[in-house]
Amino acid sequence: MRCNLEFKKLNCFNLIIVYTCIVSDYDDLIAQPTFNGVRYICFSDSIQSSHYRNWEILPIPDTEIIEPNLINRFVKAYFFRLGFKEKFSMYIDGNVLLKSNPILLLKQFKQSSAPIAAFKHPFRKNILQELDELIRTNKLSNDEISRTNLLLEQMKDNGFDFQSTLTAGYIILRKHNNNELNLSMKSWLNIILNECKRDQMSLQYVLWRNNIEMMFLDNICDPASFFTRYNHGKYIGSIPR
Repeated sequence: MRCNLEFKKLNCFNLIIVYTCIVSDYDDLIAQPTFNGVRYICFSDSIQSSHYRNWEILPIPDTEIIEPNLINRFVKAYFFRLGFKEKFSMYIDGNVLLKSNPILLLKQFKQSSAPIAAFKHPFRKNILQELDELIRTNKLSNDEISRTNLLLEQMKDNGFDFQSTLTAGYIILRKHNNNELNLSMKSWLNIILNECKRDQMSLQYVLWRNNIEMMFLDNICDPASFFTRYNHGKYIGSIPR
């Protein structure tokens, strides 16, 4: 299914914040297309300009976290602490280039009872497959593997179904002013900081524990028509404009 909805069919839907976080020059900041109704915000400690490549640049919120990757996940999870006035926000990783206006997703998302939406993971189906890949690619130390296995045992004891669909964490659409979702995101960040830093390993579990429904954006939009994802790093010169 293509993202080919027309604005005239959407009436006066709310604006949407698209936000990201660039810490310590980890990524170049991709210049996103100009879309009606979309405001881009980047939280960064390395970009000095107040406006850069179609983004508003804001300082990273106060936090005691010092590891760059965990600062990024703090900003990703704590969307409700970022001072957004709009009713919807979409987190995107710094290596994501949007190709379609995210407002085109809001009609179905607003009608859904789910307060959070994401695309399905393109390669792996569940967190067990994700853990195998993390180990295979040496993205977890031995200590982190041990702590992750303890987390999985806790999930199992609580009755979690490990076959729950794995989502891609590089794009997350959320409704604001949902207390249950906010509490879930606090629990999610706590697991990221203290048990397993790879956020995809715990999102479905946290939503399940808090009885939060997840909407899959694949059901209303073809991922390939909505965004392109590049390798992390200094790739900006290779991106076509």
